[in-house]
Amino acid sequence: MAFEYLYEIKPFMIAIANGDEGLRPFLMNSDTSVYILLHKNNDLYSILTDIFATKNAYGPILLLSIFSGNYDFILLFYLGIFLFALIKLKKYFSINIYIFTALFLLNPLNSMYFLSVNKDILAVFIIIFLSIYAASNKKIYITLSLLLSIFCKFEMTIFICLYYFISQLNQKMRWTAIICFLIIITFSYSNLPGMAEKILVLNEAQNTKSVGITLFANELSMNYYLYIITIIPMILMSIIEGIIIYFKYDEFNVDFIPIYLSSLLTIFALFLSIKKIKFIIYNNYSLLLILYILLVSLVPFPHHRYIYPIYTLFILAICSKNTNLFRLNDQ
Repeated sequence: MAFEYLYEIKPFMIAIANGDEGLRPFLMNSDTSVYILLHKNNDLYSILTDIFATKNAYGPILLLSIFSGNYDFILLFYLGIFLFALIKLKKYFSINIYIFTALFLLNPLNSMYFLSVNKDILAVFIIIFLSIYAASNKKIYITLSLLLSIFCKFEMTIFICLYYFISQLNQKMRWTAIICFLIIITFSYSNLPGMAEKILVLNEAQNTKSVGITLFANELSMNYYLYIITIIPMILMSIIEGIIIYFKYDEFNVDFIPIYLSSLLTIFALFLSIKKIKFIIYNNYSLLLILYILLVSLVPFPHHRYIYPIYTLFILAICSKNTNLFRLNDQ
């Protein structure tokens, strides 16, 4: 990873900032170029005053502005967060840090996002801190998650607030809150913010090998108010998206390899953790997983970048020796 960062990814990011973009390194998020160019062409004041113009790019742009475009400092920022999280995970989850770190970095998307400017690794860190909150019930980890969401995307901020609110409710009220959430989404799915743009992207992504399952699921959700029955199929397609991509295009693309491997690892981690995780909403850890799945299901097309943080939740369950975290009632 150090070699990849020092001799490929960092020089490429510097080249982008200097207007001399070349061949993108293998382990690098394609959106990084966009963030660097937007940061180059916008000062911090314009970013803060015109946040809707930069949309979901404002977080990485803000991060670049705070660290004055120094990629080494941003990497150290990521490392500092990760090391702090490992210490707390060892305390509350009783994990073997070395095994967890090895499994974490084994996922090529984690390695990829760790080394460049992006918001995806921050989404994973947020999930980790919310997991620590689920184990410790200490609000400082909710606060840390909210602070990180500033550099991520506003959907994560909303998700954190929703999770915290529902986690404070008793068992009966949790069911009520989730049912109300499902009802509201069911009847407002087609009018959700940004949905029209996402559907346009979905239509443009169709090719001769597209089966049309995603389009059919969205047809059910938008025109027949059947969002609730499309949740599981959409999530399963997101998990296996890397495998779907592998067979969707005629020409082999090496850029798909990390996505393909991440899908396989997520499926494998799911099966290894399934016996430990009790999928019940009055367990704070499982509540986190369920709510995140519901959040991802709102995206009208499967995408690995949205679903892949659950890999970290699965390996936490695999590595944790604290079985009390997964008991039927942890309140």
